[in-house]
Amino acid sequence: SINIIKKELRKKNLTVVDIGDSSGTHSNYLKKLIQDTELKMLSVNLDPKAIEKIKEKGLDAILARAEDLEKYNINPDLFISFQTIEHLNSPINFLKSISQNTSCQYFTITLPYLSKSRIGLEHIRNNISEKVHAENIHIFELNPIDWKLIFKHSGWEVLEEKIFFQYPKKNPLRLLKKSWSKYDFEGFYGVMLKKNLLWTEKYLDW
Repeated sequence: SINIIKKELRKKNLTVVDIGDSSGTHSNYLKKLIQDTELKMLSVNLDPKAIEKIKEKGLDAILARAEDLEKYNINPDLFISFQTIEHLNSPINFLKSISQNTSCQYFTITLPYLSKSRIGLEHIRNNISEKVHAENIHIFELNPIDWKLIFKHSGWEVLEEKIFFQYPKKNPLRLLKKSWSKYDFEGFYGVMLKKNLLWTEKYLDW
């Protein structure tokens, strides 16, 4: 994603905002991985405890909504969000708010990979009586085809995508795929998006 943006924007210094970051982990490893580009990393979260934890590591973090960052004179070159939007009640509204209310053109996201879409809400499915927090519960667990429809609907087009499998593709262990999927995800789906409001503007009832 960073290589694509460097080529597209012709910039040597990039501002990357991590939406939903709770620990600063991504900021740390991205700075180590990317040596030929100066990265300004900023974590954004609505959880004060997460912000405090990140700042304790000497990293930059702000208690805010990602779509409100322009109020703070912050204009990212890239938004990133790892394993986050499957936890949201309204991922469409979230994605649309980023596409329409920020100047950022690029968004890189990772999600659980499933070959068949389903609704998560495992606490209801398993009749668990304890109260739950959003960070511990998945709501939408969709396959890439369905996610791509949502991306288009909410103002984005796919530039790059990749599936990372948690089990070997060419190995006898692949026979365990069905059993594995009962207890964990088949893998992870990574996608780089670019702002494109074509389909968003065709929908008249936002």
